[in-house]
Amino acid sequence: MAPFSFKPKLPLVLLLSLVFFCVHTTTVHALPSRSMAYAYYLQALLEMSSGRLADASQSLKRVLDLDPESVAIMEELARVNTGMDNLQDAAKWAEQAIDLESDNPEMKMVLARFYAGENRIAEALAFLEDMLNSEPDDQEALFLTGTIYAQAKDFSKAIEFLRKATEQGGRRSFMARYYLGRIYRDAGDLLKAQECLNEAVNLNPHFIAVHLDLADVYRRLGETDRAIESYKALLAQQPYNLKVRELLVMLLFEIKREDEALSELCHLKQLAVKDPENGFRVAVLCLRLGKHDDALYILQQIGKAYPDQGRILLYTAVVYEEKGDDYAALRTLKSIDVDDEFAVEAGIRQAYLLKKKGQIDKAIKLIEHGLKHRPNTAQWILCLATLYEDEDRLLDAEEILSNALDVIHNDKELLFHYAMILDKLGKRRKAIESAQRAIEIDTKYIHALNYLGYTYAEEGINLDEAESLIKRALSLQPDDGYITDSLGWVYFKRGEIDKAISYLSKAHKLACEDPVITEHLGDAYRAKGMYEKALQLYQDALKLLKKPKGKPRLKKKIRKTKQKLECS
Repeated sequence: MAPFSFKPKLPLVLLLSLVFFCVHTTTVHALPSRSMAYAYYLQALLEMSSGRLADASQSLKRVLDLDPESVAIMEELARVNTGMDNLQDAAKWAEQAIDLESDNPEMKMVLARFYAGENRIAEALAFLEDMLNSEPDDQEALFLTGTIYAQAKDFSKAIEFLRKATEQGGRRSFMARYYLGRIYRDAGDLLKAQECLNEAVNLNPHFIAVHLDLADVYRRLGETDRAIESYKALLAQQPYNLKVRELLVMLLFEIKREDEALSELCHLKQLAVKDPENGFRVAVLCLRLGKHDDALYILQQIGKAYPDQGRILLYTAVVYEEKGDDYAALRTLKSIDVDDEFAVEAGIRQAYLLKKKGQIDKAIKLIEHGLKHRPNTAQWILCLATLYEDEDRLLDAEEILSNALDVIHNDKELLFHYAMILDKLGKRRKAIESAQRAIEIDTKYIHALNYLGYTYAEEGINLDEAESLIKRALSLQPDDGYITDSLGWVYFKRGEIDKAISYLSKAHKLACEDPVITEHLGDAYRAKGMYEKALQLYQDALKLLKKPKGKPRLKKKIRKTKQKLECS
């Protein structure tokens, strides 16, 4: 969002003259309200010029008390509050200004930006459409309309309006081209993205982000030499720009130019040991590239200067873990103080490593001990409940989650895990209630949406609602085999077998190693009378099943399906 400039509606010299005249032609006790209003306005201007925006806002409100229908003051209040990032207050003043002066383009822009920020897309676009009807070439309105359509993922409309904005040749022409380049890139039209970004570079060669996006487009086009040239040109201007050098290193490693990559990485390592914050970033980069010794060296050097930084110790432990040295990882994690901000994650990683070593009792005692020092730590409670669950101590898991929810009422993760434990204990009604509460907290909570929809399908109840819940989850995570299976299972339960086969087949392709999904597809084929396919899937599911619990059920289905084949 472009910042507002604080421009008074009246020239400062004229305001000073008016105040001087008012003060010298009236007595203090009889100072007219208009004169007092000018005095407060002048005070607001002085406060704005010195950056005291909160004080300026108070002074402007005093002016408005004396002149309650002054649109100009409402506009100033909208600008000042925008400058303070008080967007809700800015929108309030803009709305009041529009109520008094319906054709106020600047205030409509304020409201459009606010509504866009609140994801109230239709309301934002309504203001802008109204503006463009009267001023179709207003570049600011065209640009903002394009960016809002991009926000709403309507890329064809975004491109249409941003193209119109570039044709105006004004101050937004550069940013409109830059946004177009990014949209084309994200849409996969790399040649058009390259064209727009090059135009943007020509308009403003000092804007680093354009060069970075252009280099990314070159990389995607396979023109790695041009991408490398772009990164090196940037580094010639800004040799200490770590982000650019990191991208260059990653690209060089990606295309197997390891000597050059190692040379650039050497530059990064030299910068890293001098600056802990940047050093940490370089260490993480080394970790991502599998350069564990380099990552460890940098973290150890930083740790000498800042021995009490939990984050450095945590990532040092991660490097040891990646190197396969679990004992060193555990030793490092134990050195993180229980009151450190990274202690919670450190405790969870220790528990994971202990469980990995087969020492689950130690893992449980570790988290139980941590909760004595930091009670009601949700992540540790979840970790402990999971450890109890692994040990088939379901009642203990239920108890700790139930007690936690008495104190931590609105934690969706606790509620969802509680639902899972209740379901395993056969308390499905309570499990459903817990999942519903999780969805009330977060209407886009994928796991709870899928669980609740699938549970309804399993019970054969609320199938329309089940379909709606699962479709919501699938819209948020469209290539998830488990959610796709849930939707197929709803259709199976409704007797819509062809639809069920379509979704269950897709789920099976996405998660072919899951025995339940494999069995579901077998059920659908059996219902369709396609017994050979059903038999094969049941046999596959039996091989995939790791626990003995479901084996008798599958063996029974195999036997009955064979009988069907013999009879046909």
